[in-house]
This record gives sequence, C-alpha cells and structure tokens, in this order.
Amino acid sequence: MRLARWVHDFGVTEDEAYALIAEPERAAYFEAVAAACTDPREAAHWILTELLRYWSDTVPPLSPGDLARLIEAVHRRDVTRATAKQILKVVITLDADLDTCLHASDRSLLRDEPALRALAQEVLTAHPQAVSDYRAGRTQVLGFLVGQGMLRSEGRADARRLGELLLRLLSDAPPPPSPP
Repeated sequence: MRLARWVHDFGVTEDEAYALIAEPERAAYFEAVAAACTDPREAAHWILTELLRYWSDTVPPLSPGDLARLIEAVHRRDVTRATAKQILKVVITLDADLDTCLHASDRSLLRDEPALRALAQEVLTAHPQAVSDYRAGRTQVLGFLVGQGMLRSEGRADARRLGELLLRLLSDAPPPPSPP
C-alpha cells in the first residue's frame, strides 16, 4: 500500500501521508519531489505547509524539480528556511525564475567567518547583561544572543555557525566592555 510505503520509506507521518494521498495530483507531485531531493520528509512538509496555500487547482504552482531545488538549497544552508519561503512566494506569485531568486546576493546566507565573528562580538558588546547571565550558568540566554545576531543580520546569518562563534567567544574571552 502506498501509505505504508511512504511512512516506511520516506519517514512521513500517517497524517501527512493521508493528506498527500487525498488528491492524486498531490500524491504524484510528492513522489516526484521526494525522488529529486535528499529528504522526502522535508518535501512532505513543504508541500503541506507552504505550497498548498498557492495550489488552487489540479496543476501545482511550481514544478517538482524547482521545489526539490529550493529544499536542497535550505538543506545545504545556501538560504535560510525563512528566505526560502519568501523565494517560494516570489517565484509563484510573480512567476519569477527560481535560480535568479536563489542567486540574488541580498538573499544569500552570511557565512563569512570574519563577518560572523564581528557580528557575534557586536551582539556580545550590545548585551553585557546576557553575557553575564550566560557566564553565571544561565546557558539558555545563548538563544537570545543568536536571535539578536539574526535580527542584526536581517535573518541572513548562518544561525548554527553564529551560535558556535558566540559560544567560543563566551568561553574564551573576558567579558566585553559595556557600551558607552
């Protein structure tokens, strides 16, 4: 049975499989996207949570190959998930070219080590209380600091790498000076 195979082979939940199987076009679309990307579970998620809002008839709003490429761009961390959602909207509503949107420089993920290090230092300097809290053992404040870095970079920073740099700076360096 298709449902059991999807749950077993693709790792989707039964609810997701039922939602995908409900419409034959959607089921065929899912299988095409799942075959073209490394994470079929992500394909199901994107179809059910992001793509369905644009899917008004039997014709999908985006080719399976394009959705798979968008999912893979997120997987490779070329773009953030939030940026990928924006790209999806632009590609569908404005009939824009996916490659053009993916390669737009203002949408690319910030991974440059010196720039991320400067961003991390800027965040630590701007939030001395959070630094003190972290060093006092309240490690959950790291999420706040990463969030502040994401705000400062307008969502473009590689959050995982930024978190690693913040941890290193918090562990290695003396407390940053208080802002004037």
